[in-house]
Formats: sequence, C-alpha cells, structure tokens
Amino acid sequence: MNEETPENERFGTRLMRAVGIPLVLGVIIGGFLAFLGIEWLGNSRFFAGNTHPPDRNMVVNLVRAVKAYEMEYSQLPLPKGVADQDSWTTETDEALMELLLGLDESPEGLNPRGLMFIHAKEAHDGRDGLLTVEGATSPRLVDSWGRPFVVVIDANYDHKVQGPAGDTIKADVIAY
Repeated sequence: MNEETPENERFGTRLMRAVGIPLVLGVIIGGFLAFLGIEWLGNSRFFAGNTHPPDRNMVVNLVRAVKAYEMEYSQLPLPKGVADQDSWTTETDEALMELLLGLDESPEGLNPRGLMFIHAKEAHDGRDGLLTVEGATSPRLVDSWGRPFVVVIDANYDHKVQGPAGDTIKADVIAY
C-alpha cells in the first residue's frame, strides 16, 4: 500500500535535501575554520602590535627585579660614579644583568649575597631571553627581535627618570 505524499510535504523534503544538508555542513565547516582562525590569532606573535606579550612581561619583570634589589639592599643597582646624574640609562647587558642574576658575589660587589632577582629562559636563535655572548662575564637579556632592553634608573632618588621620548616620568625605574 503506497500512500501518496501531499505535494507540499514532498517539496519540503526536497528543499531540506537541497538546502538543509549543505547548509548544516557549511555551518559546521565554517565554525571549525573560525575556531582555527581564533587559535591562530591568539598564538600569533604579531597580534599585539609593536610589542610582543613576552616582551611586555619581561619589561615588567625587569622593573620588579630592580625594585626587589632596592628592597633587599636599600639602594638602587647603580654602578659607582653615576650618583651625580639625574638618571642612569643602560641596556640589559653585562653590568646590570650580573647584578640581577646574582653573578656578582664578591664582598665588595653590589650584590654580595649573590641573590637572583630575575629569572629568564635562554634565548632561542638569539632572541627572547638570556643570550650568552662569547667572552662576556654574564649573559645579556634580549627581546623578541634580539635587541637588549633599555632600563632607566633614578640615580639621584628624586623619583624622576628620563623617558624614551626625552620627557620626564615620575618613577624610580622604567624599562622598554
């Protein structure tokens, strides 16, 4: 016994097959591709503009390390002879990193207890971490492009430092 299906039901079934199944598949595939796109953007090193998030984190860690040094030794990590300057600008090279990594353990040194104030991974391909330079006594800290960070420390304790654009910033230490 074969019953005839009304014309409007047959049309709906044909419409569902013609449009519905490809539409459902399109939504599923589109959702999957959108998920992959969001994952890619979230992991992209260039998504954040000019400064990569690991660099931002390291800048914050540098400032915190200098402040921790100040808390421990009741002075900022300044080499001798810079106290007459308004601020001391240095790159994250041997002099500063030796202090912050605790490699200067001599009794007359600026970090006689040899305390480590900053932790960083080793640089990969000369970028983003501690880079050991041949002949140097301590590694230098480099950003995602392989350039050293710049640290500016208030040398005369007036809570003002020279900013990267030449302006005066109210702070004890800044890094960029």
